[in-house]
Amino acid sequence: MMKLILKRFTVGPIREHPYLLISSSDAAVIDPGGGVESILEELEKHQARLKYILLTHGHPDHILATGSLKKATGAKIGICQDDLVQLNLDWSKWAGNFPELEISIGQPDFFVKESGKIEFGTIKLEVIYTPGHSPGSVCYYESENKCLFSGDTLFAEGSVGRTDLPGSEPAEMVKSIFKLLKLPSETTIYPGHGISSTIAKETLAHRSFR
Repeated sequence: MMKLILKRFTVGPIREHPYLLISSSDAAVIDPGGGVESILEELEKHQARLKYILLTHGHPDHILATGSLKKATGAKIGICQDDLVQLNLDWSKWAGNFPELEISIGQPDFFVKESGKIEFGTIKLEVIYTPGHSPGSVCYYESENKCLFSGDTLFAEGSVGRTDLPGSEPAEMVKSIFKLLKLPSETTIYPGHGISSTIAKETLAHRSFR
């Protein structure tokens, strides 16, 4: 099994999880909605270079620190093109409800696509297109260590992302959940909020959903 250092942070008023993945001297961060100083400290601790900032979707709680991290590290930002509109909405009113938040949203350097591969160190992340919560939601799957970073698509204990938001589509969410539940049962799910789970547990939890 390839060595992967995985660090989860919890940031912001709705407890969003950025994930830092380090392999060799390279790193990627998924959904940095905040926690810039902690992420930079962890990178320095492991003497790693942040290569990518990867977004599962463009909602504010997942993107607010992208600009700051890009400025500090030179990392490239990737997002699905179908969520570019979400990324570029004016989120200042939303953030105004939480005055402690800093808004620093960076523009993408590349677009991620279904079955695309993101490589850093010895790690390869596969992009899984999972619309439903937003038009361009994606998940990132690492097959060697069997890790799924599911954003706001799939949560623990039978929960899924909201589909009552602008751009959400319940029928697409159903298809996306079915797609994710086909992954190996021992896969660990690292969601954008809440506790971790496994595909085995969520397959059981979603029996009635089927």
